[in-house]
Amino acid sequence: LADVLKIPRWHAYAVRDAIHHDKGPIFIATPSDTKLDHIASDRFRAAPDNISRLGFAVAHLLDNAAPEVPDLAPGAQSLAEKISRALMEADRPLVVSGMSCGSRKIIEASANIAWALCRKGRDAKLCFIVPDCNTMGLGLIGGGSLDSAFGLAADGKVDTAIILENDLYRRSDDGTADRFFNNIRDSIVIDCIESRTTSKAGVLLPAATFAEAEGTIVNNEGRAQRFFKVFQGRDGMRESWRWILDMMDAAEMPEAKRWKSFEDVSKALSESIPVFGPITEISPPAGFRIAGMKIPRQPQRYSGRTSIRAAIDVNEPKAPDDPDSPLSFSMEGYEGVPPSSLITHYRSPGWNSVQALNKFQSEVGGPLRDGDPGQRLIENDKNSEPRYFDHIPSAFSPRPGEFLVVPVFHIFGSEEFSVLSPAIAELAPRPYIGFSIADMDRLQVHEGEEADLLINGSAFRLPVKRLSSLPEGIAGMPMGLPGTLWISLPSWGHISGKKKNQEPS
Repeated sequence: LADVLKIPRWHAYAVRDAIHHDKGPIFIATPSDTKLDHIASDRFRAAPDNISRLGFAVAHLLDNAAPEVPDLAPGAQSLAEKISRALMEADRPLVVSGMSCGSRKIIEASANIAWALCRKGRDAKLCFIVPDCNTMGLGLIGGGSLDSAFGLAADGKVDTAIILENDLYRRSDDGTADRFFNNIRDSIVIDCIESRTTSKAGVLLPAATFAEAEGTIVNNEGRAQRFFKVFQGRDGMRESWRWILDMMDAAEMPEAKRWKSFEDVSKALSESIPVFGPITEISPPAGFRIAGMKIPRQPQRYSGRTSIRAAIDVNEPKAPDDPDSPLSFSMEGYEGVPPSSLITHYRSPGWNSVQALNKFQSEVGGPLRDGDPGQRLIENDKNSEPRYFDHIPSAFSPRPGEFLVVPVFHIFGSEEFSVLSPAIAELAPRPYIGFSIADMDRLQVHEGEEADLLINGSAFRLPVKRLSSLPEGIAGMPMGLPGTLWISLPSWGHISGKKKNQEPS
């Protein structure tokens, strides 16, 4: 439409005004409602197994070589046909999946859809949403699971455990975490926030936050990206890897003598784990200079910095040094456009804020002048033939007297750091157990009353909340809210009604 009206593609405002509220087809398959439902062409509410069956059916309709789904419900079959037609008609089809349902089969079905589209000549993209910022990087490192660590401790094979920036009570139930600490002699916890895990530490070391450290993360697309500290940590806080280097030095490990800087550690990582080979090249080294100058972290508009400390001392102290990066903690330095991975702010004379972004791009709306920062560690092998996942789960069937409890996520509360700020924590909901209207009638409970939940050997008493979008036989339980205990979901649980005016637990 923009081309017909002779509107340049880069003129986002004019294009948006021309198409008004028209959007491409979006199909959402989840156990309960989402914030994107209002823009969806169709919504499919079902148990995780039925969602995966819908995905497998779409893949089969796209490519007969993909496995066929037996006994698919008529409504799901017609929706699968509609989705497959829309994907085949799309120039740039996108499949978005992730781990929020706790279902491996949903991930496999999503991969089948993307593979089937590619086999039919469509340039399909596949996006996986992961729980934390470096989940993908941790997965590429490999290693054992948390359950295996707990098992080793139970077998008496763990003397001292190092827990690195993690709260075990958010990763396991209370009983399992308590037994782990009882089964080991010593624990060393390195973290930047207080938690139930830090209270169990034999030795507690203060870690620098992401804003006080240099490092590398791998995002959900498998792109390794470098991040740099915003300011120097104080009061003995240091990067986690520096604390570990000190431990290695105290233990007289030879690597501690060779690893003196962030670059040394990165190089060792790239050599020991081949998939991380490119990480030493994703950003210029600490010795990088342009015209003999470092890249300033602060823009020239930071000129009022002396007044920040005026109540303490009118003399401006020397800017702290950063030996691990080519950036300076000041506004002095090279004022031109630096490499894309070292851009600290988007500013250009005559332009305001992000409006100056075009001055850093190779063309308006295009990539940055020397390419997007970071490097993907996972690339598609276009010459390989996909091997479709073929184990299709059975259709969900409600059980008498039981509910399949699925996780429900909230923007405020489910993420660990979102409840550490009192102002944001006020927006987090209180713990609850959600049911469809039909299931509330069957349980003879009303919204606000309490119900008992027995699941995986743990008992809960929670207020009932109506989630009208949930299918029958499925209950929703929010994840990560303050005051809730960790539980592995989805799982089957027994639920019974409870009298009014009792405190939730």
